[in-house]
Amino acid sequence: MSEFVENFWGWQVTVPDAVDQAQWQQINEIYVEDKYDRNVKEFLNKHNPWAYQSMTARMLEAVRKGYWQADKKVTSKLAVEYAVNAVEKGVACCDHTCNNPLLNQMVVNLISVPGVLSPEVVEQFKMAIEKMAKKSLNEQVAERKALQKALNANVARPARPEPPSNKTNAQKEAMNPPAATTMDNTIKTLDMEKSNHTGEEKPDTQSVEGYKMEEMKSQDTQTTVSSSGVQWFAAMFILVMMALFAWGVGREKKG
Repeated sequence: MSEFVENFWGWQVTVPDAVDQAQWQQINEIYVEDKYDRNVKEFLNKHNPWAYQSMTARMLEAVRKGYWQADKKVTSKLAVEYAVNAVEKGVACCDHTCNNPLLNQMVVNLISVPGVLSPEVVEQFKMAIEKMAKKSLNEQVAERKALQKALNANVARPARPEPPSNKTNAQKEAMNPPAATTMDNTIKTLDMEKSNHTGEEKPDTQSVEGYKMEEMKSQDTQTTVSSSGVQWFAAMFILVMMALFAWGVGREKKG
């Protein structure tokens, strides 16, 4: 039963449109008012009184946060059931009881109204809550409000701007050069490398240039003799032959 109320609270918080106030009223009528005469309160007090305390606290939390617009009579009855259970059985110490000083302060305010509950029981409830937390209820409330204020301030705080930089624009560009500048420098580097190979000066241009691939015919490695060289060799050959002929004729005459 306690888990059902807890899951119902989860639907209330995450999907509010799926829950209406009539359902909260029905839960109160069944588990607190015992409209079907099932002795729910006696059963829970016997088997698990802290489950009953948790259920009443969760219903009070729905009222405190505005999810359930219960009338004063219903709210006062829930506060009495919760406080008396905590006094008689001890604080349940679930998340929405021990760790909820704002709810406990609301309960104190409700049961302190004359005619609702005796001052002695009210004081006993406060003592039980303070003994559990080891500090006064007022201190618990003050700490919780301070925590909520700090959390809200952190949520509302704008993003921290970046600190101003002392670097000049030139230094920033040197560290993080624009993409276009980097591309231009790359193109110029390629042109300079090409000029070093060809010996030609290339104009400064931003267009990408490359090497044109052409088919190169291998040169004939054999030595060729020009026509004038052939004529010179022929003349020399004739002169040599004539010299040899004259030398041979002279020897015959001598013999």
